Amino acid sequence: MKKIALYLIFAFGAIVATAQTRFDVDGLTYEILSESDRTVEVHDGSNASGELSIPETVSYNGVNYTVTSIGEAAFKYCRWLISVDMPNSVTIIGDEAFFGCYVLTSIDMPDCVTSIGDYAFQECDRLTSIAIPNSVISIGIGAFWNCTELTSVTIPNSVTYIGGAAFYNCSKLTSITIPNSVTFIGESTFKNCNGLTTVTIPNSVTTIGDEAFYWCAQLMSVAIPNSVISIGDYAFSGCPRLTSVTIPNSVTSIGECAFYGCSGLTMINVEDGSKHYKSIDGVLFNFDATELVQYPVGNNRTAYIFPNTVYSISDYAFSGCCLTSVSIPNSVTAIGDCAFGSCFGLTSVTIPNSVISIGDYAFMYCHRLQEIINLAEEPQRITSDVFSVVQLGNVRLIVPSSSVEKYKSADVWKEFGTIEGQEAGVGVVETDKIVVSGGVLRNPEGEEMRIYDLNGRAMYSGNGSELRLPAGFYILQTSNGNRKVVF
Repeated sequence: MKKIALYLIFAFGAIVATAQTRFDVDGLTYEILSESDRTVEVHDGSNASGELSIPETVSYNGVNYTVTSIGEAAFKYCRWLISVDMPNSVTIIGDEAFFGCYVLTSIDMPDCVTSIGDYAFQECDRLTSIAIPNSVISIGIGAFWNCTELTSVTIPNSVTYIGGAAFYNCSKLTSITIPNSVTFIGESTFKNCNGLTTVTIPNSVTTIGDEAFYWCAQLMSVAIPNSVISIGDYAFSGCPRLTSVTIPNSVTSIGECAFYGCSGLTMINVEDGSKHYKSIDGVLFNFDATELVQYPVGNNRTAYIFPNTVYSISDYAFSGCCLTSVSIPNSVTAIGDCAFGSCFGLTSVTIPNSVISIGDYAFMYCHRLQEIINLAEEPQRITSDVFSVVQLGNVRLIVPSSSVEKYKSADVWKEFGTIEGQEAGVGVVETDKIVVSGGVLRNPEGEEMRIYDLNGRAMYSGNGSELRLPAGFYILQTSNGNRKVVF
């Protein structure tokens, strides 16, 4: 019993001690941070309304205390708070300090604030502008998340850290200058900033995080400095007005779908000297061009000739592009997820016998698809998602004659409306003095020629001595007439 009594006395004393650290003055609750330094924070102002001026000092039990911080969630969901004037003594604005203050229109931050906490001003959707003083070092995660009326923000050179999603869904923010004190742009920092037209990234930044500028629908230009090493997944995805981008030679890593959904992108350039990436005809590849990373889907060409070095086509690489026919070279072994998804004009695809893997949704939403030429003798094992939302009953499948029965019994492939056999083993075709053999056309006398795909689209015109085209059937036109050839 004595032990229980002692425990109760101790617990009661702790509660009293805790209670004694807080006191109320003029409708605000303060909490003592340090008796020796005589400092307090604003602990609770949930009943505040209108225009609030926080005093620099408050008195309790005859002792004057200096207000040095706005505590965690101190004014959270304070729905009638219109403006806040903070004293020059405040150095810290805590996490969620003004979260959900829906009618807050004005914040006066003193020059001594060093830290803005996580989600400090989230959902303050009437806040139109904010001046961050040049004493601030850190802007927390989601600090201004969903401040949908925010049009102007000045970030001073004192800031070294901007947390992920700091300006998420600030849809009216039109421009932002990131100071050269910042080295990292966090995940989703400017995601859904639909009004953002320009952004200046300083040459101090080494990392652009995942979804950093995702769906910045009005972003027309971005200069990536040669300090950047890493560009995250979906970093610029869904920026439809972005027309061109240059990857500096400092970049060693580009994440998945970094430029996916940039429907206006016509050119992706890579700076000379890069040891990790290269651009060929405006298309982004890894350094040795074995992986096609991203096709600029805003380019309006309807046909594309792959380099025959390519082994794999990345996820979403051509998604949403304008191509009407695709002939994949016989170097390719893997087609990534959604690689040609939403290519609404695509009518014809040639898949070489080298392809062993076709990712899910690879041809999703290719509504106009009329013909697939699959040169693989053994049908690839695929899921029904590969041709999701495609009426396969209306699509013709052409396969090697010896494999027709295999395709007719193979999952998914058997769903095609027509399955036809065609000899693909044409070893050598000689027409006039032009020879096509082993996937190479040789024109030793420089005869003028034109080459078309089976849909009549021009693939080549000239008199080159040697030419390689992706695997498939073509029409070779010379002065002596037309011939059907296979590469």
